[in-house]
Order: sequence, then C-alpha cells, then structure tokens
Amino acid sequence: MKEILIRIIKYINSEKKWLLPLLFGIVLLLAGTGIFLGVLIENGKSAAKYEELADASRAEEFPMLHAEPIEGKASPLGEQETSEENGSDSPDAGNANAVSNVCTDHADDRDYSSGKTKRELEEELYELTGVELSELVEEYPETVGWIYFEDDDLSYPIMQAEDNEKYLVKAYDGSSSKAGAIFLDCESTPDLSDPHSLIYGHNMADTTMFGKLHRYFNDESYYENHRFFRIYTGDDCFRYEIFAFGEVEDSSIVFWTFGPLERIPEELMTKIGEFSKTDHLMPEKDDHIVTLSTCTALGSMRVIVCAVRIPWNSQGN
Repeated sequence: MKEILIRIIKYINSEKKWLLPLLFGIVLLLAGTGIFLGVLIENGKSAAKYEELADASRAEEFPMLHAEPIEGKASPLGEQETSEENGSDSPDAGNANAVSNVCTDHADDRDYSSGKTKRELEEELYELTGVELSELVEEYPETVGWIYFEDDDLSYPIMQAEDNEKYLVKAYDGSSSKAGAIFLDCESTPDLSDPHSLIYGHNMADTTMFGKLHRYFNDESYYENHRFFRIYTGDDCFRYEIFAFGEVEDSSIVFWTFGPLERIPEELMTKIGEFSKTDHLMPEKDDHIVTLSTCTALGSMRVIVCAVRIPWNSQGN
C-alpha cells in the first residue's frame, strides 16, 4: 500500500503537478466543512438542551431550596486576584455623577422586594419560562437563580460552582457543552446581597447565552428597548435597569470580587461610571450592581453590561 501511494505521488509530481495542490485543497475544504458542521451541531444540541428544560420541568410541588455560599478563587476573565485592600474601608463620599430619581434616596430606604411569596414567584417564573425553579434547584443544586430579560428571549438558569471553570464547558445539567452555562462568579454571594455581583456567559455566534450583549454596541436603539431584566432567586426576585456597557481588559477592576461589603468601592464606581450611557441613572455606593460579561473577538477584551437594582414601583414598569 505504501509503495502504491509513493508511485501515485511520483506520477502526480512528474505528469500532473497541478493535481497535488488541488487534492490538498479538497482535503482542507472537507476538513473545514466538517469542523463547521460539528460546531453547528454542537450549538444546536446546546440550544435544544435549554429549550427542553421547560418541557422537562412540570412537577406540581417541590420544596423551595436555597444554595449555600460557595467560596472560590479562579476567574474566567483573567488572572486578577481578589483585593482585600480595595475591598475594605472604602470611602463613604458620594461621586460627582448625576443620579436618577430612582437613586436619590438612601438604598436602605428603598424597597427592592417584589412583595410576593416564594410560591407566587415560583408560579410567576413558571408562567414566563415553563420552569419551576425549586425543581431545578433540587435536581441541580448549583442552580442559584434565573435571569429573565423582560423584553427579549434571554432567559437562563444561573449556576455557581466552586470555581469559574466548570460552567465554561458544561451546561446547567453538568453535561459537556461548548456553550457552557450562565454562571455567577464563584466568589460572589449566591443571594446577590453583595454590592457588586458578576455573571458570565459565552458569546455564541447564534446569539444564544450572552451573545446578544453585543447588540448594545451594534444597534443604538437596542439599549432603549432592552433596559430591564429580573433575577429570580430562591427567596425573592430583583429587578435591574441597565445603565452602562462597554469593553474592558480582562484584568480590569470590574472583574475583582470584593465580597459582601456594605458599599461599592469608590474605584469600582469610577471605572463603571466611565461606561455610563445615561444621565438619568447612576448608582450610588449603597446600591446593588450586577455586571453581565462575555468575551469578544479580541482575546484580552471583555464586554460588560452593568445594571443597578431598582424598586419594583420605579420607572419602566
């Protein structure tokens, strides 16, 4: 067999020199097509997995569970480390940015609670998504909540592992998936009581997961029509309004995890303030911010979309 191949190659080189590059090109084309189809199939499986989640969640009654805080160190967006110096004794002075009517009162005086019971919230989420959160938590204990955009189909469970590597390559059910899952930073508090919480997701080409976050940059009208999202936890549901988005290095202070402080560190507020897209809404240090993040075509750059927790009776209802 080896001799036959050698003879064929010699014949091509001597008589049909143009044929070898053609065959090589055909092989590359077939290989590239195979890889492309493989990616499409994998993405399709991942999308179907999340679509089937609603159909698989049909139980009548399940006890509401609540995940315990999980400690971790790794970050999927760079090798920055948690800074105790930056995360403690932060100044109490207010910043110079304008604040909205939503944020003029002290945060402790504002009612962020939905005012609904756990069961009412469970039924509400079920009506919106077809998923019972308590059942999901029972089957997959690393589920800490559900993110739901009020005016889009961005709707996923939020996972949290002991590190930030697991859900880069695994779906919510622990199966291997290039799309991964939407997940809370391993050092963030699961009940979102931290002043700043980090949530990550892959930038999928078919706009699933956090692929749609790029639309804030590509369409000027997208922000105005997609400003609000909710996060359902085991105990309550919080509402957020997006006020800033931009691109930052993966070593940015935005990705530092400060832990359960009483206030947002001044240096973090300053950095996030650089990306503010509105004059009517700028959070104060007493507020709760959620930063959604995904990757870009540039390896070291990350997209961030920042939102502040708002009272349910505020503007935008």
